[in-house]
Amino acid sequence: MQKSKVSTIVFAYNSFADPLFQNLVFQYIRELSKDSEKEFHVVTFEQTEYLIPDNEKRVMQGHFKDNGLYWYPLDYAYGRVLLLNKFRNLVDAFRMVWKIKRKYQPRFILSFGNVAAAFGALLTKVFRFKSIIIQYEPHHLFLLELNRWSKNSLKYQVLASLEEFARKKADFIMTGTSHMIRDLKQKGTKAKMFRTPNAVDENLMKFDGVERERIRKRLDIEGKDVFLYIGKLGELYYEEELVEVCAALYNQNSNAAFLMISGYDHGVLRSWFEKYGVPEAAYRLLNPVPHVEVPGYLSAAEMGMVAIPPTPAQKYRSPLKSADYLYCGLPYLICRGISEDDEYALNKKVGVVIEGYSENQIKVHYTEIEDLLHTDKERLRQRCREVGLEYRSRERVNKTLIEILEQG
Repeated sequence: MQKSKVSTIVFAYNSFADPLFQNLVFQYIRELSKDSEKEFHVVTFEQTEYLIPDNEKRVMQGHFKDNGLYWYPLDYAYGRVLLLNKFRNLVDAFRMVWKIKRKYQPRFILSFGNVAAAFGALLTKVFRFKSIIIQYEPHHLFLLELNRWSKNSLKYQVLASLEEFARKKADFIMTGTSHMIRDLKQKGTKAKMFRTPNAVDENLMKFDGVERERIRKRLDIEGKDVFLYIGKLGELYYEEELVEVCAALYNQNSNAAFLMISGYDHGVLRSWFEKYGVPEAAYRLLNPVPHVEVPGYLSAAEMGMVAIPPTPAQKYRSPLKSADYLYCGLPYLICRGISEDDEYALNKKVGVVIEGYSENQIKVHYTEIEDLLHTDKERLRQRCREVGLEYRSRERVNKTLIEILEQG
């Protein structure tokens, strides 16, 4: 008798084209969908920042369907009243999931992130799915500790409640660190839990010597010790402090150069470089590049920077940057208490751990940075890559998902 397909709803409170969704969950399920006994129904909320034209959506949906993936884009609700927006999105999600349920009889709902997981928990109660949360992290604590939200704000209270509700109702929780698992156990979480640090595509993210030379020549940074930062600044990340650290590195090493690839206001970044006395010849500011080009830029550097402030809850995070860096053979500069990345940096000698992004910390730890700069580059790249494959293995994530879907 032919085995019936294991059908799963993948629920994300993100746009389909959001790099966070693309580089994490979509990579996982695209690989698993190659198994003809598994199919995935992807529900996303499309925000204006990542809008895809309707004609392109239809082409993509047809292509995905041929490969065991079904995509259902919903409109993200905008408006002044937060709770009303969330309610509108929930109603749309309920209608869509009801249609999927009637036609395909899915057994699981896999939610990406905690807001999606809270929606998923509600849908689970109604439709009797088994609930899987992937990338469970306490975002309400991140935003509180970094002074982005106050404890009395409606946003904080809503998010804290949603995350708590999701935790209590989940059947399976996949999270990035042993710190988070210990905390969830202490809270009496009944879900089955798995440590699955966020992983990236190891076939894409790898050192490229040809691109290294091409990019360094184009940017006129040949022969320089290049420190790279890629991604967002502000909210959950440092801002001016990152430039302060760059200036401190330059003061220690006049051969240093800084490559920043970010959508952050370049005018503001230039004003900070000027404030801290870093000459224009020593830094390059680029807008975000297509994901397929990222490995070349990482390959062009000597060290990556993970600009996350070290507040207590940051130990629960699993940042993608450090995975990207390691896979491309790049050591990193990171604060103590960030994920388990600080432990790997120290124990595996693939990075330098500081107490915070400041001039003083660079002075204190510059000898360690210099040691990495002077390490044989080929051996260092190989070590970083091996640590990345062991620590941030996508195979581990996929095996965990397979275990849940086949035995759950």
